[in-house]
Amino acid sequence: MEENRKKYRRFLMKLLAVSLVLLIGYGGLLFARDETVLGIGQNDFKVNFVLKQNGYSEESSVFDIEKRDTSVDSRQSLVETSVSDHEFVYACGKTVGVYLQTNGVLVVGTGKVTAKDGSLHNPAEDIVKEGDYIVKVNGISVSGKNELVDVIRDNGADSIELTIRRDGEMKKVAVDPVLGTSGQYLLGIWVRDDTQGIGTLTFVTEDGTFGALGHAISDTDTGVTMESGGGALYSAKVTSILRGKDSIPGALCGKIYFQDGSGLGEIKENCSVGIYGTLYSDPETEWGLEKVPVGTEQDITTGKAMLRSDVSGMIEDYEIEILRLDSGNRQGKNMVIRITDPDLLDLTGGIVQGMSGSPIIQNGKIVGAVTHVLVNDPTRGYGVFIENMLDAAG
Repeated sequence: MEENRKKYRRFLMKLLAVSLVLLIGYGGLLFARDETVLGIGQNDFKVNFVLKQNGYSEESSVFDIEKRDTSVDSRQSLVETSVSDHEFVYACGKTVGVYLQTNGVLVVGTGKVTAKDGSLHNPAEDIVKEGDYIVKVNGISVSGKNELVDVIRDNGADSIELTIRRDGEMKKVAVDPVLGTSGQYLLGIWVRDDTQGIGTLTFVTEDGTFGALGHAISDTDTGVTMESGGGALYSAKVTSILRGKDSIPGALCGKIYFQDGSGLGEIKENCSVGIYGTLYSDPETEWGLEKVPVGTEQDITTGKAMLRSDVSGMIEDYEIEILRLDSGNRQGKNMVIRITDPDLLDLTGGIVQGMSGSPIIQNGKIVGAVTHVLVNDPTRGYGVFIENMLDAAG
């Protein structure tokens, strides 16, 4: 197991070779140019990486699996909540490009910088913290890295006042910039303001509201759910598949088409059970889909079900097995599932990153969506109840 994880980390380090994450300073931010992006996914141990591509950043977050409490029957302890009014939705399974902006500029850490005299400094240490959002600099609102860089550049050597949002509260702090060896003034703060990747569209309601992924988009470094400042869905194409095997999670590799006319919808929310917004087009006209009834938790049984995905290049249903149900889980792990379809196993090796959000259909009803994969067994993973996703959609 440990050797497999080392192999995976070496694989990620090769990916990181094309990654550029810069300390804030004087001048612009650069990005590696590469059309290929990887699927967004969640797995059962922490390995975080960032790719900078096409002028955007793509994050793929993976998280530790939580141990299930088997001391009680969690299905009996579920507190009743309002069930969505949506009786029919389009069960999609369509691979899409996801671009999400943060609400402010996210601090992912601080670091040392080399001053012009050769000394080392960490000007922001213990002043700003990872997970903070910078919303103003010297009273000037900033929504992205470029704006932040411009204000710091114009400030020069003077102390800089940052207005940050920490745990939902606003706070002002002061940081003294350091003159670096290149003549740039540096704060030593690592930041991020967007993320991109490939995921799967789960459903679209009759009024055009969509839900996707089945889990939150989380920052790779801080592990917290990214506070959304808006975003969009785009057309995407799967170009290759890294099959999951030997404790190494697989991934969909593909292209996201950001050009005009390729936008599919607007992202309005990023929460624990997925991303939500408005789709621009009709799934029936666009992809030939038909509405299916929505199944509640009471409709779900262990046993045979179907997973809908277009990993083959067309939307198809693949056979899976629902192994276990867990009503009380609030982390998108209401079902344990296993891939049994030989065609899907041959194609992907099981569940891979980018398949998060694939609809789960049982007895003709959409009952859930794929959310996680077990890295030590990519044929198995977790799913969230569709009613939980629909309740979040409103």
